[in-house]
Formats: sequence, C-alpha cells, structure tokens
Amino acid sequence: MSFKKTLLAIAALSFVGVAGAATATSSFNVKLTVNGTCAIKVAPIDIDLGTVLAGDAVTPASTVINVNCSKGTAFTVGLTPSNSSTVGAGAMAGPAPSTPIAYQLHQTTAAGAVWGNVTGAGANVMSGVGLGMGVPQIVPFIAFASVAAGATDAVTLGAYTDLVTVTVTY
Repeated sequence: MSFKKTLLAIAALSFVGVAGAATATSSFNVKLTVNGTCAIKVAPIDIDLGTVLAGDAVTPASTVINVNCSKGTAFTVGLTPSNSSTVGAGAMAGPAPSTPIAYQLHQTTAAGAVWGNVTGAGANVMSGVGLGMGVPQIVPFIAFASVAAGATDAVTLGAYTDLVTVTVTY
C-alpha cells in the first residue's frame, strides 16, 4: 500500500505544480518587401530586311520584344537607333564609301505609328502593365522596320546594319 500512496502523492504534487505554472508570451512579424522590376526576357531577334537588287523596293520586316514586369507595374518600351533619333528614324551603315540607308521603326504593323523613345506629350513609345515575372506573363511587342521607296537606288553594294537599343522604363 505504501507504494500506491507514494504514487498518489507524486501525482498530486504534479498537478499542484502544473496549476501553479505561469507563462509569458511575445510575438514577432515575418516581413518581406517586394519591389517592382522589369526585364527583357529574350533578346529580340534582328530585323532582317532580306536581300534586294539595287533599286528594288524593300519589304518591311519585324521582330518581337518580350517584356516581363512585376504584376501591376506600369512600363514603357522605347526604341533608339544608333543615331539617337527620338522618332525611330535610323540609318543603316554599309561598306565605304557609302550613303547610309534610312529606315523607320514602327509600332505593331509595318505602317503603324512611329516607334521612338519620347514619353509624355507627343509620346511614341509603347506602354503596358506587368503581369508577373514568369514566362506565361510575358507582354509581347512587335516592332517593324521599313525602308522608303528609292532608298537603294544609288548606294554602294554590300551589307548594311544598324544597332537599335531597347529601353524599358518603369
């Protein structure tokens, strides 16, 4: 019996100890700040206007510029030829001695509005709102280049190129 009494006494003391226990609590936050961002996910493929005979018309060509911006982030896409034209009027340089071949950048279609890098009044940039940073959230923009009739009438034969800078502002 003394064993049962001892167990009973230990159990009773245990309950008394629990009943008298105190606790203290505090809390903390888990925090994260996400800033907006944009990226040109895949570098645009060159606009290749093909090969023509001197004096022939040049068929407009295009490329796709794929932009990702964080969800809800407003952005603009500007294009600047190497001559720094704000209205997308570039000049392709060729073999010396040559006269550059002028071209015009357009939005969406070959005859669309000019595409340059002016924002605000008189804007000629494309704009969008970000859908997110994953592949399914890419916002595509189509850029065209056209060459005016007669531009190849009196030029040195050879390859002509120009570099266009794509700027995403957000």
